[in-house]
Amino acid sequence: MLNLIRSKNHDIFNLCALLPIMFMTLVYFVFDQTINTLLLPYYFMISILYLLADMSIIYFYPNCVTNNTVLMIHHLFALSLISYVYQIKEDVKLRSFFYHLQLGEVTSWLLIAKRTFNYSFLNYLFYLSWIIIRLIVYPRIFLICYPIKEYSIYPKIIVLSLCLMNYVWTFKLFKKNKYLHSKIDKFRQLQLSEKHDLYNILTLLPIVIFTVHQLISSSSINTYHTYFLTIILYIISDIIWIFKYPKSVKSPNVILFHHVIMLLLTLYQNQSRIYSLVFYKSMIIEFSTWLLIVKRFFKKTLNQHYLIKKYINYIHYTCWILIRNLYFPYVLIYEVYIVTGSYIVFLGCCILSLLQYYWTYKYLNTIYKDVQL
Repeated sequence: MLNLIRSKNHDIFNLCALLPIMFMTLVYFVFDQTINTLLLPYYFMISILYLLADMSIIYFYPNCVTNNTVLMIHHLFALSLISYVYQIKEDVKLRSFFYHLQLGEVTSWLLIAKRTFNYSFLNYLFYLSWIIIRLIVYPRIFLICYPIKEYSIYPKIIVLSLCLMNYVWTFKLFKKNKYLHSKIDKFRQLQLSEKHDLYNILTLLPIVIFTVHQLISSSSINTYHTYFLTIILYIISDIIWIFKYPKSVKSPNVILFHHVIMLLLTLYQNQSRIYSLVFYKSMIIEFSTWLLIVKRFFKKTLNQHYLIKKYINYIHYTCWILIRNLYFPYVLIYEVYIVTGSYIVFLGCCILSLLQYYWTYKYLNTIYKDVQL
């Protein structure tokens, strides 16, 4: 009982203390450089005071939070980063990176607010902000900072550590998702699966068409940012859907892991046009995904038309083997490793390639069981 009271008091403290930090962070993105320069010392002071106060509360009352050690490490990293940025605060680019990272406090405030007030709209806002800020903005800042030689390795390691913490917390948030553990009947589960399939059919088709257009068109540079934004929006929307309805897919953990890797690779390739053509070539894999979902969604209809089903099966199996098991490894070895020479992209593509073979194995097992029956 006492721990519950302390936990609620700690939440109220965070709701009040994080508000001025959030406000001053948003001021940076709204007002001009002069106002931001004047407010900068106060901003650093408030941030440091908040971190020290929160660390004191966690030290004296460790049971008021669930992961006191992890939070203490996080706060130490944040203090170190603030002290580093303050030493070279004249660097406008570094200051901009720091303010972008501070947007993470918006997600912290929304997490505490949804826990305190229990409003459904806060729940949606929290998940949306978490995915955009913690899973996109943070790694993007690291990927931009990493090649800059003027910055020491120290802040890069801190930002990378914060990114890793965010992914660990994301995994824990998903594990705590009440929809994952809730019992639903088979009819409801089928409804969710069909809705998710329909959503993917409608969203993946323009992406596939766009990908083919980018590969054959000479004006692909002009539509590059539109294509990039389309992919990002699709991945984010699908992550939100799986967070909300994890039972609409068979393996939510694997799909979320795949989407996170895809998100990181998409953000990384956007740093340079060298990777754009490679990215288009790798995205052709979504055609086999689209065919798989179409087959599943129209299963009843296809069962009534044997000839159409037969041809669609041939096209699907051919595309699956050629694209996923042969073409994608070629893009991985030749295009990514030899042409671009990027170890980060190569590692990400290796993980995705292993996932393709894992899904092929699972898919063959399913077909074998169907034949046996």
